[in-house]
Amino acid sequence: MSEPETHILVENLSLSFGDMLVQQDLNFSINRGEIFVIMGGSGCGKSTLMKAMIGLKRPSCGEVFLDGEPVWGVSKGEGGSRGGEGESNRLARKYGTLFQSGALWSSMTLAENVTLALKQFTDLSDARVREIAEYKLMLVGLAGFEDFYPSEISGGMKKRAGLARAMALDPEILFCDEPSAGLDPLSAKRLDDLMLQLRDSLNTTFVIVTHELDSIFSIADRALFLDAESKTQLGVGSPDELRHDHPSARVRAFMNRGEVS
Repeated sequence: MSEPETHILVENLSLSFGDMLVQQDLNFSINRGEIFVIMGGSGCGKSTLMKAMIGLKRPSCGEVFLDGEPVWGVSKGEGGSRGGEGESNRLARKYGTLFQSGALWSSMTLAENVTLALKQFTDLSDARVREIAEYKLMLVGLAGFEDFYPSEISGGMKKRAGLARAMALDPEILFCDEPSAGLDPLSAKRLDDLMLQLRDSLNTTFVIVTHELDSIFSIADRALFLDAESKTQLGVGSPDELRHDHPSARVRAFMNRGEVS
């Protein structure tokens, strides 16, 4: 069996808002083609970490590397800034993002939402752009809903449409912020199954922010636990390892719904 290929590397990352420290000394890697979960209790900094990984929240120190290339171009202990606009756009093409609310434009049809990035970043014809949008919506089980507006579909369908939009430019990595939030159990299970299918068929790397244990145990290859009290990571590993074998009682309690194994 070949060694896993590192797709994302986080080194010595610290995050803060002014003088308020959110997380510090974060060090972990994510392999190509795996589903990696960032988890922890409310307010621990899960979404803030994801924003740093996609270039929306500047770290107070440390770096994030995509395929060995720095997202921020910062030295240890220094605040940083993104590179030139062209360089930032090139790195951004490597990933797509599914935001917690779906963040669809309500005045646009599902197909129009998906075509936004295609029209902005490619020179494809309108006919080809429409064809790609239909294909992406078909991949997430929304064939036939291209001309529906977000207000005309269910919450689960909105999440799938948001995922189709995130996939528009064929990214290598998909970041998903609380994808199951607000969904009923059946819709959440369907979304989990969809992400597994996309990972298996397209070798897409998924980085998922969630605290939903059912999803974590269903789809995660590995998971990172962020602790709000110590403001750092307490563990990285498979969900089963973290549930049964991790030395931290806080990690085991989280994975066992409050009962330390």
